[in-house]
Amino acid sequence: MATSDARTDFKHAGKVGHRRRRTERVIPVEVLKPLIGNVVLDAQQAQTKDGDIEWSKVVVLDTTAVESNAMNHAGIARVGRNCGDKEILCEMKNSIVDTSECDNILRVSPHHNGAVQEHKQVSAMLKKEAELGYYDGPYRSVPFIGCRVLPLNVVIQIRPDGTVKYRICRDGGWDHDGDSSNDCIDISQQPQLVLVRIQDFALAGAVLRSADLKVYFWVIDLVGAYRQLTKATKDVHKQVMLRFDPGTGDPELWVDLRCYFGDRIMVHKFSRVSNFIVYCATEKVWARDDHTNPAEPELKEWITRRRKTMPEAEQSSLMYAAMYIDDIGGISIGEERANRDYDDAMETIEKDIGMEA
Repeated sequence: MATSDARTDFKHAGKVGHRRRRTERVIPVEVLKPLIGNVVLDAQQAQTKDGDIEWSKVVVLDTTAVESNAMNHAGIARVGRNCGDKEILCEMKNSIVDTSECDNILRVSPHHNGAVQEHKQVSAMLKKEAELGYYDGPYRSVPFIGCRVLPLNVVIQIRPDGTVKYRICRDGGWDHDGDSSNDCIDISQQPQLVLVRIQDFALAGAVLRSADLKVYFWVIDLVGAYRQLTKATKDVHKQVMLRFDPGTGDPELWVDLRCYFGDRIMVHKFSRVSNFIVYCATEKVWARDDHTNPAEPELKEWITRRRKTMPEAEQSSLMYAAMYIDDIGGISIGEERANRDYDDAMETIEKDIGMEA
């Protein structure tokens, strides 16, 4: 984390290779292990303004503390009372656990090229999210004795309207030696991952279209979906962020308190959150009178025919909804009904569950 190297990085914007520095294990394993074993020490409150650590104030990391988020937990308990996945509802309230058991040796990574080239975007993101309480810091010294400082990357995406989106992500698999936080996640502990496919929507649209009425497709995109969820205190030491001040080259260490894009566990965890959202939205929509007792005679006949051959309620429903990670898509019969279905899904997400869309 040499200051001179940081200054060189930003002066040589067109030579991003200057940012590639070798991996450093700051404290040798043979020295640290006999002293603290697998314990992670919390030095956040033990640092002076200059970054010196007062060792008498260093404590064992408290893994019982819960970081709050803005979700409507009373609403989640109400609409999710019959939901079978109680574990994910608990984690939505009490923070997401990544289950990885990797060593507690301090590792500081080099950032990927994108984070160097787009360091202004990284600074803007950090300023915004720090104000929201997503980060704790900055620290001049490591906030934990036994932490992982993950590499950042900035991926540029072009939206359909031609504007640019900067997706800031982390490499939870660094340094790809079998002991990264991603490598050490036991996916077998997670329920089977079931993702919606394009053909599922196509098939649902064909079924609804068989009623001989116009169908409408609608989409809702959650805003920074992963970032709306807090990470368990026991796991935040594995996602520390290093930033160099572009003006001075001074290093800053920030503790990321939220779930991040690049964390292997989040595909599984958020898919379960998505399934819950679809479950709640579907329950609300299907209970409406224009779904249970539609005014259109042809729809009443269509429902009757479907129920004779397929008694499952979803097989004769007038709306199909599914999510792919953080996007919810729906297909509804009739424009007015589709608008109401969309509004109910938005209300479920923003009011009942308390997430931003």
